[in-house]
Amino acid sequence: MKNRLNIQKIFFLVLLFMSASSFGQIQNSITVKIESGQTTKNYIGEKLESMIVEMYAMNYGNALTFTKVNDLILITNAQEPNTQIKIEFRDKFLVRNFLYDEKVISSIEAIAFDLNNLPKSSTITNQIVKGKIESHIGKMQFENTEGYRLDKSYKLFLRLTIPADLNDIDAVFDSVANFFSQEDALLRIFLGRYAEKTQPLMTGYLVTDKIGSIENGIIFTPTDDENGKYDIYHKGKIIKTQLQNLIDFQETIMEYFEKNITD
Repeated sequence: MKNRLNIQKIFFLVLLFMSASSFGQIQNSITVKIESGQTTKNYIGEKLESMIVEMYAMNYGNALTFTKVNDLILITNAQEPNTQIKIEFRDKFLVRNFLYDEKVISSIEAIAFDLNNLPKSSTITNQIVKGKIESHIGKMQFENTEGYRLDKSYKLFLRLTIPADLNDIDAVFDSVANFFSQEDALLRIFLGRYAEKTQPLMTGYLVTDKIGSIENGIIFTPTDDENGKYDIYHKGKIIKTQLQNLIDFQETIMEYFEKNITD
């Protein structure tokens, strides 16, 4: 009962501080029950304008608020009020920024991947979303987050999968809303091993130098729907090539991370 009262207080505060002008125009709201919470989607006409995802468990209550502000989506977390996630288009590619105390500390930017024309001085990740390989540049603008309250917000920032082929912010918002209408949505973001197992399949992790050449990394190249080969780069050279199917490659790339990437 105490937990339920807690989430109700959070929900009330979220509603109180949402923009009065946009909230006053809400014409239709749809609430969907999901595992460990519920999602309320607010529409003006046929367009989604805001969404609240309530989360509750034993001795825990929280609310994530998603609001469309002009041409971006703003995500806030009631339990981690110093954090914000902003999602927008830049040069036709989707960009998400993670802010703490209104300063960008991490970003993920979708790119058109070309192995022969890679961005300079970048960390690039590849994954398969809806049967297509998608690529992103990840940037970190901080070294030490000790004392920061950002755990759940940062997991959401990293694990929320948005297809890169969407071409406007309304389509992106609808995609996010559809995700949080799924029964296991919160589990896929926050529940440890379950979240890890439901993430998109990875096909590469590359680090480039100042001229855009691959310095270090690992990349899978398919030969058909399931099979292919992977190459491991070290100091600009391929040091290992091996045939492998995509499923087994997931274990290989995780082993690569454990051996080569430190916190």
